[in-house]
Amino acid sequence: MSLKNRLFKRGLATLLSREMGALPVARSMDNEGEVCPFDLSRRLDEVMARHTLCKNRLNGSVELRARVAVLQEWQKSRVARTYHRFLHHKALGQATRFVLEEAYAGPEHDALIAEIERVAPYLVRIFPVPLVQIACDILMLNVITLELDIALGEAWTAERLPWEDACELTVSAYEDLFCTVGQFDRRREQLGLIRKLGDSIECYLGSQWIYAAFKVAQFPAKALGLTQLVDFMDSGFMAIHALPIPGSDLVSIIAESEMGYLERLSCGERGVLGQSVCAETDQACDALMSRATRQALSDEAHQSSSRKINVA
Repeated sequence: MSLKNRLFKRGLATLLSREMGALPVARSMDNEGEVCPFDLSRRLDEVMARHTLCKNRLNGSVELRARVAVLQEWQKSRVARTYHRFLHHKALGQATRFVLEEAYAGPEHDALIAEIERVAPYLVRIFPVPLVQIACDILMLNVITLELDIALGEAWTAERLPWEDACELTVSAYEDLFCTVGQFDRRREQLGLIRKLGDSIECYLGSQWIYAAFKVAQFPAKALGLTQLVDFMDSGFMAIHALPIPGSDLVSIIAESEMGYLERLSCGERGVLGQSVCAETDQACDALMSRATRQALSDEAHQSSSRKINVA
């Protein structure tokens, strides 16, 4: 280990013991039971290792890197079209953008992962465990998406298909490539992780204790150079706190809709990704937006009433 790294870790340990010693360490529950800091650290190591392998594959081929970039751009445009009603809804838009752009549609988190790699053994001392778990789940989702995108890019390269940019990539051509690669079980895993993320968001990002712990933790975290991580977590809090309804309801509709597309493609249907959401999902969207609008208006009325009482 270099002298620079030894000094960095010594300073990190000193700062943590001084600033965070009194902060309780939270524990969280998922489908497999209690998550301990050691297990979470190992999962972070797995995320970083798989991300490094992906980047090595991309850096080894200019053509593959270009193809993956086109695929990711196409996918971002597709989910924006599919969920445009949520994205443009006053009460749901911010949270929908966070779920789609930060978690699902192939975002770039290279700088964020590089920050985590520097301090991974200490991360659960800086932030509450549930918060680190959510960040880890989002980054794992990002890695799975990137692995699947690379598989699509490699198939595209092998087939010598002629598209040069996302505008030339048609729905039928993308679906043919998608079904050629297959890996439907891995895509089900991807969507299962989105469902889990929705439950975690609802349970922890809405917690006042977790948010208070985060506000305390962000100062030593920024002092250690974790600006990307703090901003990432803060954007998640802001998006979920702006929701007038449970975040899990929003994420569940998106996950179920995407699973419906996946199952239809796996059964041989085509033109699926060019269609709007199915009638059942559309009805669920209408109901969710109506609930969100009513609750937002109710919250505004309550806040207005409280301000008048305070003034009086």
